[in-house]
Amino acid sequence: MPLSRIPAAAAVAFLVLLHTLPLRADDAAAGEPRSATVLNIDGSAQIYEDDAWKDLEVGELCGEGDRVRTGAASGLHLVLPDGSSFVLGENSEASLSLMGGGEEGSKTLLELAKGLMNTMVEKLKPGSSFEIHAGESVAAVKGTDFQVENQEGAGPAVTVKEGEVHFGDAGLQHFVPVHPGQLSRFTRQGARAPRALRAREAQAFERRWAKAHVAHAGRHEALQRLRQSWAPRRAASIQRLKARQQRRAKFLKKAAEDGPAKKKKKILRRRR
Repeated sequence: MPLSRIPAAAAVAFLVLLHTLPLRADDAAAGEPRSATVLNIDGSAQIYEDDAWKDLEVGELCGEGDRVRTGAASGLHLVLPDGSSFVLGENSEASLSLMGGGEEGSKTLLELAKGLMNTMVEKLKPGSSFEIHAGESVAAVKGTDFQVENQEGAGPAVTVKEGEVHFGDAGLQHFVPVHPGQLSRFTRQGARAPRALRAREAQAFERRWAKAHVAHAGRHEALQRLRQSWAPRRAASIQRLKARQQRRAKFLKKAAEDGPAKKKKKILRRRR
């Protein structure tokens, strides 16, 4: 099924599915940065590099801090270091803020700026976390199937299929547990008490879940085939990833150094 067929419209949404296969995408050799692998592109997909958006290729590696986006009628499928994966629907943008490797204490954080994201998450080990941020809301995975959406004018909402999801604010001050067949919506006052899905909502949720499951089901076998065909270009992809991370590190270091200096100048100007 083409990735772009996962519905997006103007909504921000993602679906998380529990999976337990042991294969990981993070087979990096010593000294290589931890990375996610572009498994499939339907239409157009890009990565932000050197202050500009550049086209992505199947097999390309994306690291922590990278931003990716899709165009109209497009989709992008990436496999994360711990074996989890996600699909971006059309006109979507996301950041790979943190990527855990699946070990105990592993932490993964994805930030969905706009559009739609469907995600299949490997079973978490003790002390691990997997979170997706959308606007001011946070959905924390506890090994479950769920969907979060941010309809324009309505605010983010989470719907649960199996297990339990903790849904709340980005400041981590207040969370509510949402259970199967329930929906909770996020407002200025925080996450509302969960309610039962209406019949039409339940039908729409099941359709999205089924499409996402089909898109993710064959990712492990496809990743194995890709590693063989992409091997000659892997070294170049690693170098591009390292260069992006080095530039990002320099930028952050300069911003940290400039911050106190600018603040000091501002104080001196006020004293004059």
